[in-house]
Amino acid sequence: MDTKTDNTETDNTETVKIVMRQTTYTQAECIELLQTHSVEECISKYMNIQKKEEPIKSTNQNIFKTIREMF
Repeated sequence: MDTKTDNTETDNTETVKIVMRQTTYTQAECIELLQTHSVEECISKYMNIQKKEEPIKSTNQNIFKTIREMF
């Protein structure tokens, strides 16, 4: 057997177990979600966590922010 295949199968089963411990998803649901999402995205989707979007700042705001951070 190819050891590379064994390692990826082991990694996949470990990630499925991680998602199953953190959520109430079944094994089939975890496998399906992990095909398109990462572990963090699966758990975030389960907990309904939305990503925060940073407001767009002007160049002037960024300059003054940098100056404040220096002092």
